[in-house]
Amino acid sequence: MKQRILVYVLLVMTLLIVDNSDAYAKPRSLCCGAGCNLGDPVSSGCAGSSSTYTAISKWATATSGTVRMDLKYAPACNANWTRGTNENPGAVRKLKAELWNSALTSQITSYQSSSYVYLWSAMYNGSTVLCGRGKQGPANGTIDATTAFGCA
Repeated sequence: MKQRILVYVLLVMTLLIVDNSDAYAKPRSLCCGAGCNLGDPVSSGCAGSSSTYTAISKWATATSGTVRMDLKYAPACNANWTRGTNENPGAVRKLKAELWNSALTSQITSYQSSSYVYLWSAMYNGSTVLCGRGKQGPANGTIDATTAFGCA
């Protein structure tokens, strides 16, 4: 019986001594510039950085409602992304956020969903001039509201 208690006590002590340094680890650093390319602005922490601000906003309205496009930039990460929002959803069931190069010839990233009030594209290097636009439309229909391009 004494051996069983001793084994139990040693097991509990071992569990208490286990290295918990990960619990006190510093938060991971934010990505920066090209290191952010195609990353998620939310999970990377860039969207939540205190210096994140909207560079450009555009709106478009159609029968499906009003879509807002925000071209976002985070100086702490030196990264851009586009966020699309259903400002007045109406019959909207489709929302799209697009990020383009400054010549408007190549789409860098795009994300489309039918289940969100807002969504965002992946990030891209903030050292490059980028443009964005938002789109929306009714379920099982074509996109009927497209914002003008906004370029930073």
